[in-house]
Amino acid sequence: MKKGLALGLIGIVAAGTLASAVPVSANTFTGASSGDTEFVGSIGEFDPSTTDPGNNIPPAGDQAWVKVELPTRIAYWSDASTNYKTIKSATHTITNQSNYPVKVSLGAFKGDSTDTPDIAGLKDLSINSFKLLENKALKPIDSSSLTMKLAAGGSIPAQDVDGNKLVADKDWKLNITGAVADDLTGSKVLNNKLVFTFKALDAVGDEVPAP
Repeated sequence: MKKGLALGLIGIVAAGTLASAVPVSANTFTGASSGDTEFVGSIGEFDPSTTDPGNNIPPAGDQAWVKVELPTRIAYWSDASTNYKTIKSATHTITNQSNYPVKVSLGAFKGDSTDTPDIAGLKDLSINSFKLLENKALKPIDSSSLTMKLAAGGSIPAQDVDGNKLVADKDWKLNITGAVADDLTGSKVLNNKLVFTFKALDAVGDEVPAP
């Protein structure tokens, strides 16, 4: 019997994309010699989980509204009940803490200090239903590979003018499954990273077009 195989996916980094559109309303002055406009600023520390989105500062879709909690470490290991041939994990949770919905997507699977992950000793590896590795071959990752729209999880969830908001969960549960390669001897630890990207959404979970 082979010794237990401890496989670690250690450290998660995150990257956000930058794009927002500012809704524009205006007053028209005809035949006037002057006009005035509101001049409003929100200054100081900004917390997406407690700031009232009804003020529209920053506007919906601005990346300032992103506040997502990621596990600092996702670990998986060989299952003793299958003679260490299969892989399992605890359930890990990604949580949206913002008052606006946020789309979270897997952006990359990479090594601890290189772009190429260490997959030696693995045959298959999946996060939920998405296969990172199949029959020792890495699968391509794109924007639709593993993605989820998370509902607002802050104290004042945003809603549109009709009172609508995204009906979804603020939490995303992740589980790791897979299989160990037949040619593995002994045990080893694999140190890799997952890169997740974040996209701020409007109150009903739609992307806001760039201006």
